Amino acid sequence: MERSKSRVLIAGVAGYNRGDDAILHALVGQLRSRFELDGITATVLKRGVAPDSVREVLIDRKSPVSQVQLVRAVARSSLLMLGGGSILHEEVKTTWLRGIMAFFVEVVTLARLFSVPVVTAPIGIDELRTDQGKKMARFILGQCRLIAVRDERSAAIARELLGPGTEVILGSDPAFCLNPRGDSTERTPPYLVLSPAFEATSSAELPDLLASIVERFLSLYAYGRCILIAIDERAEEDGGRVREIIERLPVDMRPRVELRVPATVNDVLSLLQGSIGLVTMRLHPMILGAGLTPVLCLSRGVKTDAIAAELSVPVISVRSEAWSAVRARAKAFITEIASTENRERFVRASAAAAALQRARVEDYFSALRPFLPAKTGAWKAA
Repeated sequence: MERSKSRVLIAGVAGYNRGDDAILHALVGQLRSRFELDGITATVLKRGVAPDSVREVLIDRKSPVSQVQLVRAVARSSLLMLGGGSILHEEVKTTWLRGIMAFFVEVVTLARLFSVPVVTAPIGIDELRTDQGKKMARFILGQCRLIAVRDERSAAIARELLGPGTEVILGSDPAFCLNPRGDSTERTPPYLVLSPAFEATSSAELPDLLASIVERFLSLYAYGRCILIAIDERAEEDGGRVREIIERLPVDMRPRVELRVPATVNDVLSLLQGSIGLVTMRLHPMILGAGLTPVLCLSRGVKTDAIAAELSVPVISVRSEAWSAVRARAKAFITEIASTENRERFVRASAAAAALQRARVEDYFSALRPFLPAKTGAWKAA
């Protein structure tokens, strides 16, 4: 097959989760602004989520048509980019034929077959517990000519897998480069945004905990509202379970609470931009909210721990702390951001930290210059 000299295939999992969509949109925007490209293709879990003019290839390993389209997309590419997000993990049962790592094994194998160079976007790497998971991760990373990660912990895991001398670029999540388009469409009264994370392993007590935070905010603001956002739209995750929080609230407060399933990343940004604060269990609302609004992270894993620390965002572990302590500390945050001075202090701190993250994204794209033709003036002279 004829291969274009500057066609990029982004192998990611955008589709159902606005965080994964944010990564794709940010990668596409940065690639288009910095390099002379003939085209960009992206793998997706659901069609209609990629930016305009990006060709989508549906991930469906049971569909012969999708498999043929994937083979063609790899063969026609001049660069395969893996990620971003946490692409190396064992959150579901992982085999060579099942799970997200199995998909990445497939695409890097195809890239090897067609002699297409492979790089990673700045990815997260989780602690891998099984020998098989480690073996698959070594294989995937071993095919990459450039390995980039989004935090120090992932860099350490990459070197554990491949050896201490492995060159790893410390980048950052590309979503830090996304900005709101225009002003927020939300107006007074003041509102809090809460982004839960419902999964199969979520505690049955989680809706009660989150409802207590909402109740605290609404009790402080007689005309305030709370907007619950389902970052993952799937029924078995946030999209189908956020209503459990509303059901735990006093009946008289329920009309002041609204469930939103954002259709686009910009919908999320717009909500955060106009809010009085954000309480989030998910990573990408924290990234998107940094510098826009005060953020409290209710961390459920090491990846949110790592990014919250780098953003100087207050973090409470819902894994290790007693739930009574989590509830008390979260309510204290809600009380603290009632002060304009405190809100501005939180925003200044996270904005400064987010600027450092964007500088690391710049370093990552600079490292891609040997692989793609740069646009004139895309980089400032050193």
